Amino acid sequence: MNDSKTIAVRISIIIITTSVTIVGTILSPLTMQEQQSYASTTDDGEITCNFACGSLRFTAFPQAGVAVSTIPVGTRPVGIAFNPYNGGLYVTNAVSNSTSVIDIRTNRVIDTIPVGEGPVDIAFNPYNGGMYVDNSVSNDISVIDTRTNTVIDTIPVGEGPANIAFNPYNGGMYVTNGNSKSVSVIDTRTNTVIDTIPVGEGASSFGIAFNPYNRDMYVANFVSNTVSVIDTRTNTVIHTMPIPGRFPSGIALNPYNGDMYVDNSVTNNTSVIDTRMNTVIDTIAVGKGPRGIAFNPYNRDMYVANFVSNTVSVIDTRTNAVIDTIPIRGVSPLGIAFNRYDGGVYVTNFVSNTVSVIAPITATFYSTCNDMMDEVVTFSVYAWSYDCD
Repeated sequence: MNDSKTIAVRISIIIITTSVTIVGTILSPLTMQEQQSYASTTDDGEITCNFACGSLRFTAFPQAGVAVSTIPVGTRPVGIAFNPYNGGLYVTNAVSNSTSVIDIRTNRVIDTIPVGEGPVDIAFNPYNGGMYVDNSVSNDISVIDTRTNTVIDTIPVGEGPANIAFNPYNGGMYVTNGNSKSVSVIDTRTNTVIDTIPVGEGASSFGIAFNPYNRDMYVANFVSNTVSVIDTRTNTVIHTMPIPGRFPSGIALNPYNGDMYVDNSVTNNTSVIDTRMNTVIDTIAVGKGPRGIAFNPYNRDMYVANFVSNTVSVIDTRTNAVIDTIPIRGVSPLGIAFNRYDGGVYVTNFVSNTVSVIAPITATFYSTCNDMMDEVVTFSVYAWSYDCD
């Protein structure tokens, strides 16, 4: 066997076993979110992290994630959303005028649902189990009953609908209308538009997000390089802030600190907004053409799809630094969603008509504690960074 070398590995644990309390005891007092340990590895790829109560063994070199496979879908996939009730990922296909349904257990398309013309974004309503699809050409919203995977309603909205986000406090779907420079508010109990809110010039094709802390919607305005803040209690714009970047597009919330992260697709960076003051507090360089963005609750990182670079940038939201860049097995990554069951990342590839799967790494803990001599627990990890001596 080759000589071993030492690396420092910083990892985040995701439990996918029923033995949660056992693992929590094994790893105590190390936290479940961030750990520092020394690992020995050989050139054949096996890694062992040694803790006080045992060892953690990898069979692959740890990274923030690896694009392990691709799933063929329809033509020009854009948006993607996860349904926690049936374990399906729903992908909008802008040219096929359809929505593909991926079974995350097999990573295969199990259904294709016809929708309106030019479907782009998609959002899940946990109250009625419906998927709401923006149709940018037919200027309407298709409502999919995910129990039957059929369209049960079509809702007219403004011109060029392209983004959609759910407000759990009032049950409203908020839809950006890029050509109308407005946001439509849909009452999902009746599936009718109850309000239309004027916003900035060119409401972005990829950016609207809800902040549960202040109950505001944040809208990225693609042309005016601003973000509009909508008070959803009155459905009025209460603030518009300039963004130090060009063509803000994707936008996502960090629920742990309330910050909003905004992709600037021309200047190749991501702006960070402190939503308590509604001011930009940081700007982070990422790949070329950032468009889609999503928060990973398992490791508290932001994942940015770089449309031109064909990569995903991983931002550590504690330091606001890029800690990894993941090559995607596809062309023009756009939308991002997470599988809440195991933390897998799914990315739509607009040009190659596929969805890339970025999988967490499986590791096994071998206990050496006196009261757990026979315990062997397998779970998934994300390794945020590593440094070789």
